[in-house]
Amino acid sequence: MRATERNPNVLQCCQRKGILSLLEKMDHHLELCRKSLLNHLEKRRQKFPRFYFLSMEDVLHIVCNGYDLNMANLYLPKLFENMGRLEFEEAPEDLEAQFQVTGVLSNMGEKLPLKQMVVCDGPIENWLAVLIPTIKASLQQQLVSALNHQAAEVTGVKKVKRDIHSAGARRVTVLKDDNKGAQISRSGSRADSRNEKPEVSESTETSSRSWMLDNAAEVVHLATQIQITDQVEKCLKAVDGGDKEAIKEAIAKVDQSILAAVVMMKGIEHEEERKARIRRRRELLNKEGNI
Repeated sequence: MRATERNPNVLQCCQRKGILSLLEKMDHHLELCRKSLLNHLEKRRQKFPRFYFLSMEDVLHIVCNGYDLNMANLYLPKLFENMGRLEFEEAPEDLEAQFQVTGVLSNMGEKLPLKQMVVCDGPIENWLAVLIPTIKASLQQQLVSALNHQAAEVTGVKKVKRDIHSAGARRVTVLKDDNKGAQISRSGSRADSRNEKPEVSESTETSSRSWMLDNAAEVVHLATQIQITDQVEKCLKAVDGGDKEAIKEAIAKVDQSILAAVVMMKGIEHEEERKARIRRRRELLNKEGNI
């Protein structure tokens, strides 16, 4: 190679004695290096199967730059759906790691603070395997907080624990209303609720704002679905028990929840806007009644 560097003429270099066997030997060594590298990357993939979502070239880059989270953030969106990047900070001096992950940012800029910081210690596939259950635990913590907050909004009702399950997830314990204590005041409050319009007070708006904006959007969506499903289930049981007004009460609660979300997003509704909304709803109900 030094002779070729001194004399870069191709024809003269190819006519040198023993050049063919030398090139074949070098090619054989390069092939051995390539196979060893592929075997090494395959072992890294087996430790963290999400690496199979990446090409070998991307796996090589993320493995080589795993110590630099700024470089690793370029490839993490390919491993985790809708992930923008990881938020991190420098690790304390008593830790051998250089960084620790504090949160996750989505593509839309929504932040999920981690329940526990993940120390970026060792190969990247090691702490990425710890990151996944930490993200799940953080989402479950937000879901429990959202469900418990919704349950706490109901006053004068005793809370009991119940477990909810989801496919592939762990058991999550939340608070549930104890209907034994609520049955006493239910009949007395119906007469007033039938004649009252659904209004959103300042305290309700502030309460909704706190838990809706402090949690991830998907967690808020799931918690709202659980709440509405629970209300509909109670409504159907009440109808079976002979309460003909239960459906109207359930619809009023849903309307109040929607109105609270609208107030949170666009502010308090003016009188003209409220009248226009009521008018549009009546027109819609009239059309459905004529069908």
